[in-house]
Amino acid sequence: MSDDPDTFSAVGLDEADMEILYGPIDEMLAAAFEHARRGRPVFPLWWPIWAEDGGVRCACGNATCDNNGKHPITEHGFKDATTDRAQIRAWWRRWPRANIGIPTGRETFDVVDVDPDKGGDGTLVQLERRHGPLPETAETLTGGGGRHLKFWPSGLRCSNGKLGDGLDTRGEGGYIVAAPSVHRSGRRYVPEVLHALDEVPLAPLPAWLLAAVNGTDGDGHHTPAPPVEDVIPEGQRNGTLASLAGTMRRRGMGTSEIAAALLEVNRLRCRPPLAEAEVRAIAESIGRYEPDATPDGGAEEASEAEPPVSGPKILIGSAIATAVVTEPDWIVEALFSHQHQHLIVGESEGAKTWSLFDLGLAISDPAITTFLDQPVRRHGRVAIESWEQGQAEDLRRLHKLARGHGRPRFDEVILISETPGTLNDESYFTRRFRELQEWGVVLYALDSLSEAAGIELNDNTAYTAWWRTRIKPLLTAGIMVIATHLTGHIKPGIGRTREAVVRNATQIRALSTQVIECRRMGDTTFKVLHNKHRNSTGLPFGTLELAGALEDPWIVLRLSADAPPVPAATKEVLARQRLIELGKKTPNAWLTRKTIDAELNHESLPKAQRLSKRSWEPALASLTADMVFETGKQGNAHAWRWVGPPSGPSHEPDDAPDDDAAHF
Repeated sequence: MSDDPDTFSAVGLDEADMEILYGPIDEMLAAAFEHARRGRPVFPLWWPIWAEDGGVRCACGNATCDNNGKHPITEHGFKDATTDRAQIRAWWRRWPRANIGIPTGRETFDVVDVDPDKGGDGTLVQLERRHGPLPETAETLTGGGGRHLKFWPSGLRCSNGKLGDGLDTRGEGGYIVAAPSVHRSGRRYVPEVLHALDEVPLAPLPAWLLAAVNGTDGDGHHTPAPPVEDVIPEGQRNGTLASLAGTMRRRGMGTSEIAAALLEVNRLRCRPPLAEAEVRAIAESIGRYEPDATPDGGAEEASEAEPPVSGPKILIGSAIATAVVTEPDWIVEALFSHQHQHLIVGESEGAKTWSLFDLGLAISDPAITTFLDQPVRRHGRVAIESWEQGQAEDLRRLHKLARGHGRPRFDEVILISETPGTLNDESYFTRRFRELQEWGVVLYALDSLSEAAGIELNDNTAYTAWWRTRIKPLLTAGIMVIATHLTGHIKPGIGRTREAVVRNATQIRALSTQVIECRRMGDTTFKVLHNKHRNSTGLPFGTLELAGALEDPWIVLRLSADAPPVPAATKEVLARQRLIELGKKTPNAWLTRKTIDAELNHESLPKAQRLSKRSWEPALASLTADMVFETGKQGNAHAWRWVGPPSGPSHEPDDAPDDDAAHF
């Protein structure tokens, strides 16, 4: 078997190809850390490799491997699973593309694996018609098109097809492939949109399902006794059930959910079982506590340690001091962070769409390393959904920007134009969310927010409710969202505050992590401001130029820093230099006041670099006296024409050529 973390060279894949197929080199390590932080032990699995001929094989090196991308790398498999960060880092530094395995059973969850290719969907429908629907619980969409339904650990045994065709189970002694692992189909394992693990509590397994896998129940059938090590003997029943209840409460489960799970554990494992009223009393007692503040046990001592719990929602006392504070996961350094929503705002024709599309290209192409001069830290697939311009205009802008980068490739860009629906439509949003997860996008770009939302944006309460049901699920699934939006109308008597810049409800800005503001200065020049910067220092962007005429086949977004304000005393010196440069550039042309003012005081220049007539007219008079310019007429207007450089070197611009060489 291969230990080489870069097994790809043998099949002709370079680093760019690897990024496209697998994501950034540290993505799996970050995901493994997150699982461990949530209390789920992890271990590395081999991963699939794609060859140039389109074939796919397992990285283990076995050409006949029939478990591609799913079997353990380490010697003891799931028994090596750990939450230790040092060990996890060592594994994924050695095998950075390794898939992630999580053991099932008492330390994590029990799993029902639904495989539609083997008829699992149909089998499940038949079982639910007979026994009633399964309870709502956490769910993962597998890379093979199936589902992993996760339940509170209840002693479920591992089985293949025991429930029927296409239905397998994994419990104690088993494991699953976890998100965001890559399947041999090329698709990822991803959380189901409305039932993400850690967002939805684990439901208890129905008694009929547990009995069908582990044995059969008393309705004319016999249920074998549980294994000896799973029996909870007299003297340990209250303490064990209280300990289990405390763990469930920490994970956010309610009293009724805890009671249902405890009754099932009591029936299957307690010898002899406690009275139902006594079990319910334990659930009610523990249910009175806030999550993460439950007691450690009851009157009797528990026989085993509690399983690891999910990341807490409430921190009390010392837990605050010991909590791990994580740094922002930047996709664009100090600008746009992973799992957050951001805004690009500006007036109409304010470069918002140009900026959004250019950002999409920068994230999608590993060869493009910066956006607005900030390093791009993570590349991946981008979905751009445009409601405004129409597909023809969207394509025109993308092609011009790509040619400006010298990279006319769109391998990792998904363009959705002329969309008939909005994200406020439940069925439309659900379908789009599933597609975004299947596509494995890093960025979902919306042009624009007002068109995408499909709601009245002036109501803070309505917008917040929409955001929590539409944007928040996207962020939880690991998708960064960036939208364009219009600037607000500045009312008389109200200053142009940062908050007032963003149009409509104040919550639009409040719920955004970063806000970039584009102020139009000319047809192709814009002032860029870091309007809001959470978790970073505000960036002094400067002036953004759409370099290349709008009718040209290419466009480059070029950012230049604003010059510091020029002291009044030095403006005449600067005016002399600029006039000399202008004269050298147009040596035979007559320059009128209008022409000179258009060059030196144009609105496209940063304010600090503009020179008014008050500054340049005295300088022009001085240069005329020095015979650098001569006077004349252009029609009826006074005009000036370049004669030659000044005789005194002190007035030359810093980059003036050395004229001494002409005297030899």
